[in-house]
Amino acid sequence: MTTDVTSRHRSRRTVALSSALLLAVLAGGISSPSAHAAPSDTSATVPTMIVLDASGSMLADDAPGLRIDAAKQAVTNLVSGLPQNSELGLIVYGTGTGNSDAEMAAGCEDIKTLVPLGPVNAPSFISTVDGIQASGYTPMGSALRAAADALPADGPRSIVLVSDGIDTCAPPPPCEVAAELAAGGLDLVIHTVGFRVDDDARAELECIAQAANGTYKDAGDSKELDDALRVQVDHAINGYTAEGQPVTGAAEMTEDAPLLGEGQYVDTLENGSMLPVDRENAKFYRLDVPEGWTAHVSATMSVPVGASDETDGWYFNLSLELYEADMSFCASQVSMSSPDTRAGVTTKVLHSNECEQPTYLQLARDGQKFSDVPATVEILIRYEPPADASDLPTPEVLEAPAEPEHNDSATAVPGGLSYNEATVLAAGETYESTVVTGETRYFQIPVTWGQQIAYTITFTGKDSGDNRWSDVRMFTDNPLREKIPFFISGGSWAPGFGGTEEYGAGSEEKVRYGSEYYGLDGDYYLRVQADDTQGDAYELTFLLTMITPGDIEPGPVYDYSAIESSSPMPAQAPEGSAESPRTAVSGAMVWVVIGAVILLAAATGTWVVVRRRKEKSHE
Repeated sequence: MTTDVTSRHRSRRTVALSSALLLAVLAGGISSPSAHAAPSDTSATVPTMIVLDASGSMLADDAPGLRIDAAKQAVTNLVSGLPQNSELGLIVYGTGTGNSDAEMAAGCEDIKTLVPLGPVNAPSFISTVDGIQASGYTPMGSALRAAADALPADGPRSIVLVSDGIDTCAPPPPCEVAAELAAGGLDLVIHTVGFRVDDDARAELECIAQAANGTYKDAGDSKELDDALRVQVDHAINGYTAEGQPVTGAAEMTEDAPLLGEGQYVDTLENGSMLPVDRENAKFYRLDVPEGWTAHVSATMSVPVGASDETDGWYFNLSLELYEADMSFCASQVSMSSPDTRAGVTTKVLHSNECEQPTYLQLARDGQKFSDVPATVEILIRYEPPADASDLPTPEVLEAPAEPEHNDSATAVPGGLSYNEATVLAAGETYESTVVTGETRYFQIPVTWGQQIAYTITFTGKDSGDNRWSDVRMFTDNPLREKIPFFISGGSWAPGFGGTEEYGAGSEEKVRYGSEYYGLDGDYYLRVQADDTQGDAYELTFLLTMITPGDIEPGPVYDYSAIESSSPMPAQAPEGSAESPRTAVSGAMVWVVIGAVILLAAATGTWVVVRRRKEKSHE
C-alpha cells in the first residue's frame, strides 16, 4: 500500500485492537511471533556450469584484442552482475598443454574445474578467471560430460558453453554427448555461444543446443560476446523468486492440517494430474477467519525452472477449493490456464463470500505440463473485515486515461524476478530496463482509492536477427495478483502488430471499494514477459513510464468488532511475511505484551516497597 494509507490503517487497527490484545494475552491466546520459523526465500535459480574454451585458437587477435581476453572480460562482467544466491561454476579446457600433434593425447584430457559449483563469490571467481591462459586442444564433448557430472544429481540444471571452434578431440562427438545427456532423463538444458565461428563450428554448437533443449547465440566481437554470455546465463539461471513461511499441507482434510493466518506461505506441489477430478496429490490447510470477514486466498505457482517444454499436455494449472467447518464444499476456482513464458506464473484467486464459516483450503495442481517436476507455490492469505460503503463512490467502467510521455532522462532499474522483489515505480518517472528470453520482469505500482493506472512502454533496442517484438507481452495485476482488464493500444501482444515499438495501457476503472478487479487499494503490478517461442535467446531494452491519474477518494471504514470480541485472537502471520490487515499490528502485539509485563512488574515492585515501609514504620 502507499505509505499514507498504510499508516492510517495501521494506527486505526492498533487502537481498535489494543484492549482485545491485552485480554487475549492474559487468556494465553496469542503466540509470540518468535514461535514462528523465519520466512524462507526460495530463489528459483538453476545451478549452472559455464564451460569456457581456452584452446589455442582463442589466442587469435581479432576480438578486437585476443579472443581469450574478451572471453575473460565477458565472464568477469557476468559474475559482477549476478545475484549472490546464484549457483555457478566454471570449467575450462585447453589451458594445460600446447596444441601440437605430440600433445594431442594429453590435450584431449585437459579439462579443469576452476570454480566448483556454488553460490557466487564474485572477487574469488574473477581472480580465478584472470589467471586463465589459452594454449591447447578443444575436448568439447568430454567437457560437457564433466560439466554435467559437476551439477546436482537431480532437479533443473544448465550448462552454458562458449567456444570459437569445433571439437578437435572427438570421439565423443559433442552433439551426441548432448543428446545422450538429454536422453538420460536429466533435467538438463545446454545453451551455447559461438564466438567468431565459421559455418562448421556454428552448426556443431547449434546441434548441441538443439539436442539438449537449449538455445544458440552468435557473437562476432567482444561486445557481442559480453552480451551473448550474459543473455545465455540469465536465460539459464533466472526464474521466479518465491518467498514466504515454509509450510507443508496435509494429505487429508483434518484438524491436523496446518493453520494459515494472514501472510504469505511457500509449499511444494510434487506433480500434476491428468484431469482436475484426479487431484490425488491435493494438499489441505486450515484457515482462521473472524466472523463476518472475507478470506482472500491467492495461490501463485511458478514454472519449474529448467523444466523442458517437451512434456506432454498444454496446461499448467492450479485449483483452489474452500470447505466449511463441517467439511462441506462452499467455493472453488478451477479454470484452466497455462503460463505465457518459461519464467511465467499461474495465479488463482479465491474469495470466501459464499461461505458461512470457511475453515479448510484445498490446493491442487492440474495438468500434465511439467507434471513430473515439483513446482513451488506461494499462498497469500488476506482477511478483509466488513465495511460501511454507504457514502463511497460506486465502481464504474471509465474511458482509458491518457498515456504518459517519457521524460528526457531515464533511471536504469533491473526489474524484479517475482512479485516479492518487484521494482517500485514512482508516478511520472521514466525507467530503463531489459528483459531476456523466457524471463518475466516485475514492477510495483502503488495505487490508492480513486486513482487509475496508465503506462507507456517503448522498446528501444534489441538483438540483431529476426524481428522479436511480437514475443513480448505485458500484464497488470491487482494486489491479490489477479490479472485485471486494461484498455490497450498497440495490440494485445506488445509490440508486434503494424511494426510499432510503443505500447500503452490504462485501467478500465478507478480503484474503488466493491469493484470486482479494482476493489483493493495497495500495490498493483506490471509484468513484462519475453516468450521464447522461436527457440532463440535475445534481450530487449525498454523505457517505462507510469502515472496514477485521478483524485484520491475516501476508502471504506472497516468494522473490527469481530476481532475485539474474539479470544483467542486469529492466527498471526509469520514475522516478515507479506503485510495484510492484521500483520501490520504484529509489532504492536509484541509491545502490548511487553508493556503489560513491565506494568505488572512495576506494580508488584511498588506494592513490595510500600509494604516494607509500612512494616518498618510499625516497628
